[in-house]
Amino acid sequence: MFTKRVRSLIRRLSPLSRQLGLFERLTVVIPPPKRQHAEPARPPTTRNWAPQSAVSALPPLTQGPINVRRAGKSRISDSKLSSIWAELIQQFFPERTELLAYTVAWSTRRQRRTLASCNLRRKLVNVALELNRPDCDQWLRPLLYHELCHAVLGESIGREGGRRAWHGREFRELERRHPHIKALDLWMKQGGWKHVVRSHRSQQAAKARLK
Repeated sequence: MFTKRVRSLIRRLSPLSRQLGLFERLTVVIPPPKRQHAEPARPPTTRNWAPQSAVSALPPLTQGPINVRRAGKSRISDSKLSSIWAELIQQFFPERTELLAYTVAWSTRRQRRTLASCNLRRKLVNVALELNRPDCDQWLRPLLYHELCHAVLGESIGREGGRRAWHGREFRELERRHPHIKALDLWMKQGGWKHVVRSHRSQQAAKARLK
């Protein structure tokens, strides 16, 4: 664009230049275009990019899964249940004083089939809350003795048919030592436990209506 304008100006001034002798040796020097030097390629950058020295200084990643233990809620023994538990230990297994470390408490959930359970690893005995009534006190001793037999035998119980015989021959022989085990079994077979569950549900429903 600049070159065209200069040439047009020379053509206009050429008649006058011949008369005045001007621009006889006028040359137009047009500077060449500047070469654009190619910039060196830059390494691709990412948001989390870091120098190699910083990366090498990082500690190695931990291999394998990370085990996270969930803190469970601590349970407190019920005074009545723990007292019966201690009496049974003293009466039938006085040499097994380590069983006094068990926590014996009422269950925190409503039960329908399970009267009681014994957790050997947590050393915890749960008794169905539905049995916490005066007319069921007579069944607490044989019931807790049943769970005590599980604690006495522990995980060393034998196997029958490829499975642990939690209620196998060894367990039944130990359980028969309590005089009221048969009465407890008879009470359950006659529907005593089902009656307790229905009664407990009715009482809870009545309390809910009064709120």
